[in-house]
Amino acid sequence: MQKAGWDVGVAWQDGRMLLHPCAIRMNLALPFSRVQEAFDRLDKYVFNTEK
Repeated sequence: MQKAGWDVGVAWQDGRMLLHPCAIRMNLALPFSRVQEAFDRLDKYVFNTEK
């Protein structure tokens, strides 16, 4: 799943470094419009793809 996010331009890490292996770590220090765009891409291309 992490690679799928990277493939659509959304950088993230799993939460193992923070002792939460089932979590996703993202840096959201950017304009809100870019956060919305990133989550829209994740929704469309990573979490809700039809295969």
